[in-house]
Amino acid sequence: MIQDRPDSAPSANERVTHDTHGQSMAAWAAVGVLLLGAVVMSLAVVFANWFWIAVGALILAAGPIVGIGMAKAGYGAGGPKDRFTNSAHHH
Repeated sequence: MIQDRPDSAPSANERVTHDTHGQSMAAWAAVGVLLLGAVVMSLAVVFANWFWIAVGALILAAGPIVGIGMAKAGYGAGGPKDRFTNSAHHH
């Protein structure tokens, strides 16, 4: 018998359990800070400026701190203050 999908792929009627993965205000804020740090470091490398490389590295280090801090403050996936996973259209 030929199967049209692997056994591990969920069907349209199965609920996916990881539907909030990365969809929280804390996750988006952390990613935004990480992207900013990457852009700063990239430009610093292009212009060979060690000061801005260090600034970019500090911004990168702040990304996970921002995400964890916001998650602990209730903005993580499913947290009481998270508008993404608690919105009516998400359920």
